Amino acid sequence: MNTNGRDGLRSLIIWDPLVRLAHWSLALATAVAWWTREHNYALHVDTGYAVLAIVVVRILWGFAGPRHARFRSFAVGPVTASRYLADLLRGRAARFVGHSPAGAWMIFMLLATLLACCLSGIALDAAENRAGPLAATRLFYYTEQIAAIHIWCTHALEVLVPLHLAGVLAASLAHRENLVTAMVTGRKRAPADAGKR
Repeated sequence: MNTNGRDGLRSLIIWDPLVRLAHWSLALATAVAWWTREHNYALHVDTGYAVLAIVVVRILWGFAGPRHARFRSFAVGPVTASRYLADLLRGRAARFVGHSPAGAWMIFMLLATLLACCLSGIALDAAENRAGPLAATRLFYYTEQIAAIHIWCTHALEVLVPLHLAGVLAASLAHRENLVTAMVTGRKRAPADAGKR
């Protein structure tokens, strides 16, 4: 734990190892699944299952993990998130030790969209190929609808991921803190009791 002499804040571990591992492995697995969607079906399916496993672990950790990993520590309403975004655009957004209100909403949207994408992918594999854990079902009756859901989820991710990256950049500049590095090391500048509040 190191003291920052200028602002009196300490460099504390805010993001625990599981949050960091889930974040980066989810980013990698999602990128591979997206990249292989049209030219390597087997790898696409395998990485889709990996994404699903990571999402499930992160959701469970959102209820059982340490303070800053728990959803209840950063769940806010849409008005709060909108106000934060407006303040960020004006250059006067409050700094949060954990997830900002906008960051919180992005987490929930990404997790929900990834979950829907994975589940629709499993259903689509059963409908089109009679494969996977749902192979014995009659989902082939709904192939077009399932495919539409899966494609919609993919397009939604193609919007959400760039927005997430833009938000990270904007918040890093606004608060003069490298959030990418923080998600690697787990460390952020915070009051000494930040991990307890």
